[in-house]
Amino acid sequence: SEKVISVGSYQNRNYHIRYGGDTISLFTTGFPKYGISHFSSLGPSRKGYTKPDITAPGGQVLSAYSLSSIQYFRSINDFKLNEDGWHVTSRGTSMSAPMVAGALALYLECKPYASWTDIRSALLNGTRLDPNVFAQAPFSPNDHWGFGKLDVKQLLQSCIVYGCTDTSALNFNPFATISDSSCQYVSSIKESINDGLITFSPNPSNGIVQFQYSSFDPLSNQFLRCYDVWGRLLFEQILMHSSGVIDLSAYPSGMYFIHHTDTDRIKQVTKLIKY
Repeated sequence: SEKVISVGSYQNRNYHIRYGGDTISLFTTGFPKYGISHFSSLGPSRKGYTKPDITAPGGQVLSAYSLSSIQYFRSINDFKLNEDGWHVTSRGTSMSAPMVAGALALYLECKPYASWTDIRSALLNGTRLDPNVFAQAPFSPNDHWGFGKLDVKQLLQSCIVYGCTDTSALNFNPFATISDSSCQYVSSIKESINDGLITFSPNPSNGIVQFQYSSFDPLSNQFLRCYDVWGRLLFEQILMHSSGVIDLSAYPSGMYFIHHTDTDRIKQVTKLIKY
């Protein structure tokens, strides 16, 4: 599948101080530190896709291990056990692939609504390039490194959205991750203006919102008017039935205000959020 993100490995260390205190060489001839690992498979795929997509540290990684194994390694002074006695060195794309998976988990925590294309684009557009990436081919992407080295900082910075994070503000942005002091408030819109006559669901929505009027009078002259955060009237519809649909699909993501009015006054103001 073209949607599988394949991960290669590069060397991130060439020595290791084991539990006994002596230094063990992890050097592989012809494969220097920060260069591609000798066991990292080459692309492309059989269908011609660029593979691997990205590389991450995998040529000796210190990580956790089961307590029983740690205790056994201590008893035999196994060379894999680190000097602290709690971490074990290992290598493989089974080390580098979980690093990418973990980085993408952090990205999705920041941007949980991201699609596959969002994720892949953020990952591959934020790779780190250095001379090692061009050691086997003078261009990127290439069959050894894919688009380059994993850069977690760039990946997570790409998911930051600046905007108003105050839900009580007119221009509240449900996608904002960091407030930029742009919140706007209009005192003329009173939250108390709410007779509770009409319910809207779902809210937030993808743009299509169902409404239900609890005491509809077909002879009354009532309207639903939709305003954006700048107070601009986007559309108006006459209430003809006790239920219906508000369609915001043609408008960008954000907050909208639905005014339920009759000829005399505003009867209800409802904030709708479109994601």
